Amino acid sequence: MVGIGHRALYSNFTGSSNVVLGNNSMFNNNSGWYNVSIGHRTMVNTVSGEKNVVVGNEGMVATTFGDENGAIGYRV
Repeated sequence: MVGIGHRALYSNFTGSSNVVLGNNSMFNNNSGWYNVSIGHRTMVNTVSGEKNVVVGNEGMVATTFGDENGAIGYRV
């Protein structure tokens, strides 16, 4: 697991194999696996999700649970 950025993966408990780059990215992640999250606040509210790829500021910001999603761009 790699988390780079202020409070990246802040709430992570059992999640593993995530790559996160950006401030507050995957902040609320508790048990997500195999995610790539790049950008400020990407997947910030995701509690659990697997195999997601997100690139862009605030990508998937409203998603709390989700698997196998791809999102590229601002607030998608």
